[in-house]
Amino acid sequence: MRVLIYVVSNLFVAAGLIIAFWYVLRSGKILKGILIGWGLSILCIFLDSVVFPGVVAIYNKEYSLYFPEAIAVPAIIFTGWLPASVVAIVAGLIRHVTKRFWPYNEQMKKTKENVGVN
Repeated sequence: MRVLIYVVSNLFVAAGLIIAFWYVLRSGKILKGILIGWGLSILCIFLDSVVFPGVVAIYNKEYSLYFPEAIAVPAIIFTGWLPASVVAIVAGLIRHVTKRFWPYNEQMKKTKENVGVN
């Protein structure tokens, strides 16, 4: 049970970074992606280290000890921008490379010009 809680809690925090990655990949706004990833990391770690253990402690106190400690919340507040910025920059680079070197984009521009779509 300890391993399951550990894996699920880490996947929950990683979900915030995946959302930021997808946002930057779709929109290309790196700074906003960093802020989204940082905010979601803070929210996810707060839920994971404060809210979920409290709910689990209602039913079984032993399992609530397996969650991360609440000291992780200030740590993510001060250093959570680093993984969010790495994820956003990598997504921005992937977007830049695919827009620049992917031949599909040029074909789409030509078809939109021919059809008259703006």
